[in-house]
Amino acid sequence: MKITTTLLLCSLVLMACSVQNPDRLVKQTNVERIIRTLSADEMQGRATFTPGIEKAAKFIESEFKKIGLQPLVNQTSFRQEFSKMRIKPSVADVLINGTAVKPEFVIAMTDELFANWTETSGAEVISIKSGERFFERYQAIFNNNKPALVLVDASHADAFKRLYDYNLQGRIVDTLLTGRTKVFVLGINEAASYSIKISNTIEKLALTNIAGIIPGRSKEKELVVFSGHYDHLGIVQSGTADSIANG
Repeated sequence: MKITTTLLLCSLVLMACSVQNPDRLVKQTNVERIIRTLSADEMQGRATFTPGIEKAAKFIESEFKKIGLQPLVNQTSFRQEFSKMRIKPSVADVLINGTAVKPEFVIAMTDELFANWTETSGAEVISIKSGERFFERYQAIFNNNKPALVLVDASHADAFKRLYDYNLQGRIVDTLLTGRTKVFVLGINEAASYSIKISNTIEKLALTNIAGIIPGRSKEKELVVFSGHYDHLGIVQSGTADSIANG
């Protein structure tokens, strides 16, 4: 098990001293307790959207309460809840020039639940040619808000596979944007006619910031805010002897 000291862990200890008694020294046992708790295997590396990060959040909440912090103004708890969206492709039926394209040669990226195109739908047809930098072209095309069918030269097969695997895991986005659907197809250079039917699953994922304050005493309108970056890498190599990123 790998254990590293982080700024958040030290901050928790220092906060405990500053809130309860500014003259008290930091105790090594308390430092070790906090570090060992947050870096324990039970936290599963504190990856986002996992039970491990929820355990870490509850622990930090309890420490904030223990040392006398208060929730932010007009809040009843130390949690600031927000959410992101995970978009995963579920179906991609693509026919180009009357021939069905294998699913592994199609990357459909859209923030919409469904899309149904033909050559009369108005999508732009773009090519990523041999010799071009695949990921540079991908970024430029993806950041364009117009829908597009992107024909990718077969020479980019390795890079295409990396993008395919990434998309299959699900893209994480802050908000859903309509009208920017992109469909990448490998190994086809012309599309005189096409029919594209795609669908996604969209899942709302909860996340939580943990924040507390020390209200001002001599200056009532001032306060000190405490928070921290407590997520980490999670389980990085499943099945190995040391697969949990404990840091």
